[in-house]
Amino acid sequence: MAVVDGDQRFQVVQQNNAGQLSIFNRAAVEADPDDLVFFLDADDVWADDHLAIVDSALRGSLAICDCVFTEKRDASHVEPFRCDVDPANACHVLGTTSGVTRGFFAWIGNVTSTLCLRGSLLRRILPYPYAVEWKIRADDCLVLGASITNAVKGHIDAVTVLYRVHGANNLHGSDTSGRTESPAYRVAKERFINWLADRESLDRVPSFQLVLTELSLARDWLPYTAADFSPEWALVMPWPMFKRLKVSLAILRAKWACRQFPLRGLRGTNS
Repeated sequence: MAVVDGDQRFQVVQQNNAGQLSIFNRAAVEADPDDLVFFLDADDVWADDHLAIVDSALRGSLAICDCVFTEKRDASHVEPFRCDVDPANACHVLGTTSGVTRGFFAWIGNVTSTLCLRGSLLRRILPYPYAVEWKIRADDCLVLGASITNAVKGHIDAVTVLYRVHGANNLHGSDTSGRTESPAYRVAKERFINWLADRESLDRVPSFQLVLTELSLARDWLPYTAADFSPEWALVMPWPMFKRLKVSLAILRAKWACRQFPLRGLRGTNS
């Protein structure tokens, strides 16, 4: 705080430590709808031009977006650096993914320090009353919440974050595909999605047509998801069998169309 002491551009807000999501809840209360809300973990470092790059993108080619994320690089130690990228040449609009997130838990984004949400979107997602369940991995609420609320997501293909890897960072190397999720985490995630869908007056189970439409545009967003999309997922949806089979085929087509793209947005991977 000594860095900003006396600088009128900054307002320091303090509270007792109640977990990561409690801080995000506070940000949602404090933020104005027109604000850009950035997130920075204590372990990580932004590039000196991170804020300028994201701000420029959201005023330019990603102006349609309400949630954007950049790339990060794992590092055992962190130090100041610049990205020096032209946002005009590094931006991608990913579209909306409410259906595939409600239906298949699609996690389309990146780690906390890469994220930026418009204040208006953050206030739709939070505050969440069960913050005690999200003392860690609270960025999942931002990533999932942005999708559920049908926000347009954008990606900036530039490393603007050094993601510090150390012995106490027990999330490094994990993902959100479901293979390494604890039962408590799965319950917390399901509760959050149910709560937000109800708050947004959305059906918990997405419509067949919405999922099919989003899958037809999967080339835009599938390379950035941490979900291991499987055609079998569609077979357990409460739709008529012919619709389940049609979505299964759409998933296969989407994965085939994206086969030349490496998966992005995975926790703990180098970007």
